[in-house]
Amino acid sequence: MDTEKVLLETYRKWSDETLIRAMSTFTREGGIARKPYLQALSERGLDIERPARES
Repeated sequence: MDTEKVLLETYRKWSDETLIRAMSTFTREGGIARKPYLQALSERGLDIERPARES
């Protein structure tokens, strides 16, 4: 299994809150974690330009 697939499976297990908190770490250009992180956000309907607001 390649690294991106492992990372994607890991991010899929994280809560929405954890994904959002990690945003600044995983959205840096050129990082191996960026693509699977953005995919995990997209699968949940979370937009990095407009993070979900608290109710």
